[in-house]
Amino acid sequence: MKSTYLRSVVLFSFLLSACAGASQSAIQTGAAQTLDAELAATQGESALQTADSENAALAATNDALATQNAALQTQQSSQPTNTPAPAFTSTPQATSTLSQPAATIEPTSQPGISARLDSIKTCDGTQFAIVRVRNVGPETYQSAIVKLSDVNGDEIRRSDGNNEFLPTATCPGTETSTLGPGEEKYVTVSLAGTNTGDTLGVRVTVCTEKGYGGNCWSSATTFVK
Repeated sequence: MKSTYLRSVVLFSFLLSACAGASQSAIQTGAAQTLDAELAATQGESALQTADSENAALAATNDALATQNAALQTQQSSQPTNTPAPAFTSTPQATSTLSQPAATIEPTSQPGISARLDSIKTCDGTQFAIVRVRNVGPETYQSAIVKLSDVNGDEIRRSDGNNEFLPTATCPGTETSTLGPGEEKYVTVSLAGTNTGDTLGVRVTVCTEKGYGGNCWSSATTFVK
């Protein structure tokens, strides 16, 4: 009887142990299944969010392309249609010949003379101032007046006439009647009554006509005797 009781107790204990082990295994299995379900739900939600993001990006790209196409169509429709310009035939213009009047030759320089002292010479015991006169203009001169003055401008001597132009710087006696354009000749005036060291002035006046008529021009020079 006792052994049967003991055998029953041992069996009951074994059953309890088995039931306990089975319960624990069932619990562990249920927990694992719950974790797998939650993980699958999380992965599904993440995949859904990724798909939504991709759909939104694709929709934005499609909108941008549609906007660009609409703008391009608007621009193309607003451009005018190129039509070929009509061809124009130019009419030849009549050419005119303009005749120029004959040019009038103008003088290359203004009329006048340039005078300066060339030398002092003694002729027949009297000193003379030999003055070079150059015609710088286009006129011809036929008469001349030569005046000698002191430092104050007061006239001391004079020589004048229609034949006053010497061809060279020499004593009076070989004068010519004219001084032509561009020519260089000489006139003289006596220095009688002057002293060495005096400051003297000579003014030469020439005229285009005899007897000091016509156009007259003057030039002056100063020197120390």
